Amino acid sequence: RKTTRGLSVDFCVLNVLGYICYTVYTTNFYWNESVIDAYKDKNSGGSSMVGDDTGENNSNEKGQITVQGNDVAFAIHALVMASF
Repeated sequence: RKTTRGLSVDFCVLNVLGYICYTVYTTNFYWNESVIDAYKDKNSGGSSMVGDDTGENNSNEKGQITVQGNDVAFAIHALVMASF
């Protein structure tokens, strides 16, 4: 019979792994110019956004990076806190 009491080691490991991935993602989209340029090149053309054909005004331009400083700060903070 398995118990559900206590803190699982699997949860802790997967939580840290998830924050590692999120930190890599946010820091690359915030500081790495080659990633930013590649993203803008891939997403700046065409009409693939939802709402383009309906006349809705999208607040996010095509190819615009939306990662901000607070996203990077959260990712690093969460990784540090989950690691200890």
